Amino acid sequence: MEQASFAPVVALVRAALERVFAEKDSCCTMEAPAGAFRPRAGGWSCAEILEHVALTNHYLLLSIDKSSKRALRKASSQAEGEDPGRYQERFGLIELTGRPTFVWHRPEHMQPSGKKPVEEVRRELSSQRVQCLKLLEQLPAGKGARHKVRLSVGDIGSADVYEYLYFLAVHAGRHLHQIERVRAEFAQAAP
Repeated sequence: MEQASFAPVVALVRAALERVFAEKDSCCTMEAPAGAFRPRAGGWSCAEILEHVALTNHYLLLSIDKSSKRALRKASSQAEGEDPGRYQERFGLIELTGRPTFVWHRPEHMQPSGKKPVEEVRRELSSQRVQCLKLLEQLPAGKGARHKVRLSVGDIGSADVYEYLYFLAVHAGRHLHQIERVRAEFAQAAP
């Protein structure tokens, strides 16, 4: 019974991850002038945005991986998990962080160097996609809800593994929109 009730939660997270990683992969194939173009108002180039996403994913996945192991240990000793009905509200709260108006306080260690080749970033993103989907696959039937860790972004508070993976997808999606804006500015500036 529990597995069926969490199936929509797991499916939604999987779909969000698949979509965002596919879009990021297509961004990695852009030509050098577009990828290196820096917006007139300042900010990162598309290549730097992708590097930042891979870097952020790296740090998020360290927490997600540790949390998933704890969730699996707890799942073997606990009966029922969380109510899957709560995810609609929780995912809505997480989606707020993906809006352009949301103010981020980015740690310095997540600042892109601008020196990493796009092909290397593409390989990292591909590896991260596999890792995310593997973690999700290991946590069916509500097992991902068994352990929570504080997510210090916005008003999210404590997040379980499903929420953390969804947050990773939303964060990357936010930057995909940023890439679209930079590409549009590049297209207007091109002769």
